[in-house]
Amino acid sequence: MHLVIEHILARRNQTAPTKDGRKIVLVLYGGTMTCIRLVAVLEVLSEYGLTQAFDGVYTISGAFPAASSFLSGQIKKTPRILIDDLSHKQFINLLRFWKMFDSKYLVDFLTEKILNVEQLFASSTKLYVGLHNLDSNKIEYPEIRDFDINDYPGLLEASFSAAYFRPGTVRINGIRYKDLPYRNSTHRNHFKQAFESGATDILVIFNYHRQQGKVFSDGVPENVFCIAPRADWHLSRFETTPARLREQYEIMKNYARSIFLI
Repeated sequence: MHLVIEHILARRNQTAPTKDGRKIVLVLYGGTMTCIRLVAVLEVLSEYGLTQAFDGVYTISGAFPAASSFLSGQIKKTPRILIDDLSHKQFINLLRFWKMFDSKYLVDFLTEKILNVEQLFASSTKLYVGLHNLDSNKIEYPEIRDFDINDYPGLLEASFSAAYFRPGTVRINGIRYKDLPYRNSTHRNHFKQAFESGATDILVIFNYHRQQGKVFSDGVPENVFCIAPRADWHLSRFETTPARLREQYEIMKNYARSIFLI
């Protein structure tokens, strides 16, 4: 078993920060509907009593609502919502060219049906979200408690306001935010945020196979463990067929269980 996994499992049913002398962080990637794989892994972490085991969680795009569900203790509800309630044209419609992603619909649905925002803000795990500050033209990684709890829906909407797919911006305290721009360096820089945070152990979860190659073209550091789908596990980020999403959810969940099997 990889040392990162051993160190994570040693924190079962514990709440970070602990006195083990380690800083363990989780790095999560987006990918729209491929995030069903991320949800599967987070559910396995929950099953093993690891919901509060991480000192920090770094997210971008669709990983932010998934991590929010995880840290608020609602991850078991999330697969059904994603598979049955968000896999239709009200949320994603590529023919609705003026708003292919309806991020406002996503926010309203999640905050009303799933998320316990008070419990999320009470978590001792720090939750970071990558955002593009359009006023300063800089990439920022605020921790959610840098904002008021009433600003959370705006953070959620901004994280999913991808260029081209969701036009316009989201204003939070007068500042315009958007999802991170799609660049070759975005994936590497996202991991860099966690790597330079002083973390001793990093668990990275990818939603499609190519993501890992974008980040670790020169190899994976020793203090990092990656969970990524195999190249032949095909799933489009725009998939809206419930049966297909459910299939990939089960495959990824079984794979994650094999990694954490004691």
